[in-house]
Amino acid sequence: MPSIAPALRIALGLAAAASILVVAGCRSAGPVPPPAPPPAPEVVEPVRPPAPPPPPPPATVRVTGSTLNVRSGPSGNAAVVAKVKKGDRLTLLEERADWFRVQLPAGNEGWVSARYARKQEPCLPDAAPQILDAPPLSIDTTGAGRGRVVVQAHVAADGSIVSTKVLENSTGDAALAEQATAEVKRIRFVAPVRNCQKVAFLYNYSRSF
Repeated sequence: MPSIAPALRIALGLAAAASILVVAGCRSAGPVPPPAPPPAPEVVEPVRPPAPPPPPPPATVRVTGSTLNVRSGPSGNAAVVAKVKKGDRLTLLEERADWFRVQLPAGNEGWVSARYARKQEPCLPDAAPQILDAPPLSIDTTGAGRGRVVVQAHVAADGSIVSTKVLENSTGDAALAEQATAEVKRIRFVAPVRNCQKVAFLYNYSRSF
């Protein structure tokens, strides 16, 4: 028995040491990290369809008679609901035989005889004059502060300049007035639209020197 005790003690010591090593190994590994979160979904902006083109302007009719009755129906016996005069432009809603169903500027509707009104091309909306292209200015800083030149241009319905006139020249220098006149003549215009037609207009060009 005495010879067995030392061997038993050695075996127990080795087992304890192994247990300590196993525990120490487990502790050194540390906690298991949590799984990585799933990737965020990709944000995709919706593709917007292109805006539809604007509808074409409505067809119109122009009154050719001196005075024309607007009636409640397409008949000469229908009641008169309004009167229009020569040159008036009415929105065309419907055509039926020798009659046009039209809308008046006030919004009310009726029928007019096609014998005293003529169908027109779609009406252009009213618009202000526009400058398509303006030439670059020649700036001379040596004589800055000499004054101002104002040139008035008479612009035709097709955008061309018919004539010019100097309205103001506080510089007192005729050469500067000529320079400003030459500049305004190089401007390209789009004439304004009034009552469905492009019209001539006056344009004042102001130039400081």
